[in-house]
Amino acid sequence: MRYVKMMEKLQGAATSPPTKQDSEGKCFKTRDNLLSILLTRNSVANSVLLLTGGTAIAQILNIASMPILSRVYSPADFGVLALFTSLTGILLEISNLRYYGAIPLPKKDAFADSLVLLSFIIQFVFISLMAIALFFARSTLLGLVSSDLLMPYWVLIPLGIGAMGSYLIFSQWAIREQEFPLIAKTKLVQSISGIMTKLFLGFWGLKPLGLLLGAIVSQAGGTISLGNRLVRKRGIPKADLSRLKQVTIKYRKFPLFTTWQALLNSLGRHIAPFFLVAFWGPQVAGYFAFSLQILHLPAYFVGQAMSQVFVQRASVAKYQGNLQETSRHFFKVLLLVGIFPILCLGLIAPQIFSIVFGPQWHMAGVYARVLSPWVALSFISSPLSVLFSIQNRQEVGLAFEVSFVLSRTSVLVFGTKLGDSLFVLTLFSGVNCFFLLLIIIWLMAETGNRKGEIIYDLSKEWFRAIIFLFPVTLALLLKTSLLLSFLLILIVGIMYVWVLNKELPGLLDF
Repeated sequence: MRYVKMMEKLQGAATSPPTKQDSEGKCFKTRDNLLSILLTRNSVANSVLLLTGGTAIAQILNIASMPILSRVYSPADFGVLALFTSLTGILLEISNLRYYGAIPLPKKDAFADSLVLLSFIIQFVFISLMAIALFFARSTLLGLVSSDLLMPYWVLIPLGIGAMGSYLIFSQWAIREQEFPLIAKTKLVQSISGIMTKLFLGFWGLKPLGLLLGAIVSQAGGTISLGNRLVRKRGIPKADLSRLKQVTIKYRKFPLFTTWQALLNSLGRHIAPFFLVAFWGPQVAGYFAFSLQILHLPAYFVGQAMSQVFVQRASVAKYQGNLQETSRHFFKVLLLVGIFPILCLGLIAPQIFSIVFGPQWHMAGVYARVLSPWVALSFISSPLSVLFSIQNRQEVGLAFEVSFVLSRTSVLVFGTKLGDSLFVLTLFSGVNCFFLLLIIIWLMAETGNRKGEIIYDLSKEWFRAIIFLFPVTLALLLKTSLLLSFLLILIVGIMYVWVLNKELPGLLDF
């Protein structure tokens, strides 16, 4: 009911003409600084801030633990982790046929509750069948996907999928209920419990088991508390067969299109470790996985929060009739906060990795440099991908993903015959960038935004990042002292913060 009342309130506000006072107030807000906008009640920024705060603290803890973990576990251990997260990540996408993605969409809470129940039913059946299959034929099944290294840990695969899938269902339910502070708390629980699990088991000598169990905990921690809060608030979803049938049919595009779109997307994102292990061993796969983990830190700080808020805001905007404006604002925010930090991190990654994580991780930093453009565009496209569902164009998303995964696979297959792992990953990153650009432009155009304006926004922010980073790039090419390079980064960082303070408030205040 809270969701419905909020939508009605927003719809009423949309149909009411703004008063002079409202107009003046808006003008005044645009002149406020970044902090005042972020603290404004009932703003987009307020929701983002709640999630970002919890996520930021969680990721600060993760960052602090990485120099220790990188010395407790070897690159080969991280290679096994890469296989595990890749396999579970792929299977997770089909574990409940993506019905959980529809939970924020219905106007009536009763139908949302039925979607929650339906998601859990499907997930239970899937996990049960998978556990039986692995129990009787794990050697054959894991061998087919070059995952023999996971044989001793096969029981963790269905366990991890069940735990992570449950958290996804509950988190979507929480998003609908606007329980953003609660989600933020679970992020802290995930971070602390995941780190403690990895460190404790690692020092105990359980390698790479500690990384695998820690990965499950870091994605599923807080599930019980999240579910308990929602059940106490909304009650246990009732098994109304008629309503279950209705939501199954009404949201059938999620299993028919979104599931396979997400599966192909996950397959494309996670396919590299299988090839890297098969051709160059778990150590190279460990370098690859470690570099992506560090590059995604900016996304973990802000991107996840933005994505969760965008799901709820875009769903409302669709009914309200202002999806074009909402998506454009979020798009610009993603560009502003995502491109520069990720490219900057990638540029200095070889030096940073060697100093912070140890000399054995230098090659991971080299990988990070060539992968950073892909991660930057992924930071933008990932939150926007919900528009496929909101616009009811899942079939187009599926077509994109088919082309995407075929291209990625082709690069990995043929690239291994042409060069070394660095060459293959450079080609891999380039193909990813090309398709992500196509997806971003199409999604924004589908909401009514002009393609030319979207291309201009992308080019502007990308060019600005290159200009900002040019002095740092020159210093690295000339092999100047690290002290000078870090001083330049500090200066550039101050300039970037100034740009944020100048432009971000106006984008968040709507």
